[in-house]
Amino acid sequence: RAGQIANSSTPMLAALLRMAGAEPVVLPVLRDDMADLAGLERMVDGVDMLLTTGGASVGSHDLVRRGLEQVG
Repeated sequence: RAGQIANSSTPMLAALLRMAGAEPVVLPVLRDDMADLAGLERMVDGVDMLLTTGGASVGSHDLVRRGLEQVG
């Protein structure tokens, strides 16, 4: 829709990981919101690597790092 950014990187990254022999687990798109990020612990249980894209990359708007630190 107008004003939204398509999630084009997920299918590409999943395909590249498959080509490299990995079994990607595609998680749902999360908002830049600590409540959404609180569910990460359950979602990443058993994965060997977590790859994130999008969102802010630094500073007080980078909630991904804080969210991961909170869930350990």
